[in-house]
Amino acid sequence: MPHAPVWDYATLFAHPQAAARGLRMTVRDVEGRPVDLVGSPFHIAGAMLPAAKAPPRLGQDTDQVLSELLGVDALRLSQLRQQGVI
Repeated sequence: MPHAPVWDYATLFAHPQAAARGLRMTVRDVEGRPVDLVGSPFHIAGAMLPAAKAPPRLGQDTDQVLSELLGVDALRLSQLRQQGVI
């Protein structure tokens, strides 16, 4: 069974291999504070990775996902919100 240690961000970013691979990516959250994220370990010559961005806030994309992917209309979204479902 494959296994490996589980590290927190501080331990990961302090590791020399993480620095050599450029794994630390710093983005800004909506309040402008820096947030360190783990970047892609894959670096392919000539390939462009998407620009790093902060993770979404809790519920940020709920309406879009429910309406675009599941076809939930605005009235039903409002009802779900009033019921505390979303």
